[in-house]
Order: sequence, then C-alpha cells, then structure tokens
Amino acid sequence: MKNYLMGLCAAVGLAVALPVTAQSDEQSAQDRGLFRVRGILAKTHYTLEYEDSTVHRKGTSDFTAKGLGLSYVGARRWFVDLKHTSSSNANHDYWQTFGFASLPLERKETAITAGWATESLFSVFVTYQLGDTVRTNPPTSSEKTRTLETKGIVVGIGKSFPTRIGTFGINGGLGYNKGIVKTTNTNPSLDSSFNADYALAYSFGGSYSYQMHRNIALIIDARQQKMRMDFDAGLTSQFYYEEAIRSFGLNVAFQF
Repeated sequence: MKNYLMGLCAAVGLAVALPVTAQSDEQSAQDRGLFRVRGILAKTHYTLEYEDSTVHRKGTSDFTAKGLGLSYVGARRWFVDLKHTSSSNANHDYWQTFGFASLPLERKETAITAGWATESLFSVFVTYQLGDTVRTNPPTSSEKTRTLETKGIVVGIGKSFPTRIGTFGINGGLGYNKGIVKTTNTNPSLDSSFNADYALAYSFGGSYSYQMHRNIALIIDARQQKMRMDFDAGLTSQFYYEEAIRSFGLNVAFQF
C-alpha cells in the first residue's frame, strides 16, 4: 500500500498534478482512501493560429492561470480528480499586424479525470476536458468577440518514480474533441457559430512532488498540449484553428 501511495497519480491527466504520499497509518489509508484539495498557479503561454485559403494569422498570450483542484484516491488504486483554472489579466496580440498588440483575452479550463494505477505506479486514465477562450477583437471591427469552445475525451498513460527527495512523474494522452467557434457582433443579427468537422488533441507533461508535511505536498508540473480543429463554414472556403498551450505550474495540496 505504501509504495503506490508514495506516487500514485503523479503524472495523471492533462495537467492533473495529483501525487499522493502515504500516511503513517497505512491501514487507515487502505480503509478510507485519501482526499486532496490543492491551490493552483500556472504561468501559461497560449498560442492560437488561424488559416484559410487566403489568410494565415497567429496570436499569443502570456498569463497566470489560477484555480482549484479536488481529488480522491481510493483504497484499490483508483482515482478521480476535478480541476478548474481561469486566466488572470490576460491579453493577446492576435491583431498586432493591424496596430492592436494588446487586447483582452479570457481563458477557462475544466477537467474531470478518472483512472487506475498498478502497484508499480503505472497509470491509465480518461479525462473529459472543457476549454473556453474569448478573444476580444479591435474596436474598429464589427465583430466584438470570438469564442473558441472545446470539449472532448482524452485517454492517456502515466508513470511515477518515487525517490528519497520526492516523486517524479511523466504522462501523455491523445484525444478526440469537439470545437465550436462563436462570434458576437455590434449587430446581434450577425452573430454566428461554426462546428469543427473534427478536432484532434495531444498532451504530454511531467511533475515533481515533495511532501512538506504528512498533510501538505508541494507539486511542480509542466505541460504541453496542442489541438487542431478543421472547419467547413458551409460557404466556399474551409479554415482551421490550432490551439497550443504550454504551462509551468505550482500546486499546494492539502491531504486528509
């Protein structure tokens, strides 16, 4: 019991940093499992790329994501995790070639992960993830905002490596998502939405956790994920969005 609790879920899911260390009372952990609540801060680099038959455009945004996570690790090595993060004071440079280098951007993510781990700390998991990015357009545009919504399932694997100085982990996943683009305009009758024909995603990352106290763990994690969404607007052209997210996070987890 102690061996797998030392690193269970250290590399689980898309940015799910959930390393679990053993309590001194192993029988108690076996009987009732473990709960964890964690605060999340993550430096995030967000890239959005667009292309159709005539235009190629790329924008970036750097911001700090803040959020909370709640986890439960069962006595039989199964686990479930809920995480939500949102951007803080974010801006984007998508329209910098038109003289607008800093316009507001809002980014929210929610992920629910469930999985199971072996005694050797090899884990398999399934993540249902929701993403929502609202990009503000220049004041000269009749289109005020453009929202990119994504949701879908990612399946992945992870491996944890307990050491004397903490637990290291790696993970990776592949998924099929649904992408929707929505526009809001100064004239509401022009508001529109487009559904992606398909959206493929991948993610990989790593984490390190250090047990500061039997009930408190410090977690550092890094993640890279990318998703491509191809759209058929039903007119004469097709277009795609490619969303890439790179983050470096700090988590403080409270275990009970």
